[in-house]
Amino acid sequence: MTNKIEIEFHPCYMKERKKIKDSSGRVTNYEMVSVKNPRAWVVITVGNSIEFTPSQRLSKNQLKKLCKSAQWDVSVGQEGQFKKPHERY
Repeated sequence: MTNKIEIEFHPCYMKERKKIKDSSGRVTNYEMVSVKNPRAWVVITVGNSIEFTPSQRLSKNQLKKLCKSAQWDVSVGQEGQFKKPHERY
């Protein structure tokens, strides 16, 4: 029996803002920098498991292990594919 899990890729977690200081030590600008080991894959739904929880962020290595496992039926999608925005009732 395989457990079903839905995961979304969020590209906004691939980069982060870093403070750039001038010679006096004051923060002058912010720069976007690539993250070395991004946790850009977010768990949306999980069935019959306590290993993963919704909104848990996964790294690329964790996702590869999850996809290779025979225990899991993995569905990976882009941002907003499985989880719809809740703007109104």
